[in-house]
Amino acid sequence: MADRVLIGLAVCSHDTTQMNESIFDNVSVSTPPPEVSAVLSSDGLTLSWPASAAGFTLESNTNLSLAEGWIPAGQCLLSNSQYFITLPISNRADFYRLHKP
Repeated sequence: MADRVLIGLAVCSHDTTQMNESIFDNVSVSTPPPEVSAVLSSDGLTLSWPASAAGFTLESNTNLSLAEGWIPAGQCLLSNSQYFITLPISNRADFYRLHKP
């Protein structure tokens, strides 16, 4: 989503002889985070998400209880309007998230 988005809102008093003025403060608009798909194969774990999620970085961490420790998971590729990355399968627990700084 762009840094600045214009949104319209109609306010009506239903009285054509009266002027209506409304002031809105602390308004925010949010969009849901992109959905990540996962496919497991003999090549590894392939994670993918829509190309419309530009600006997001796939990050990994071995410990969910720590706020720090998130690092880029690797080089993501773009194909058919999807970002994707295939990660090797290992014996350790790794956690992944899409993060937009």
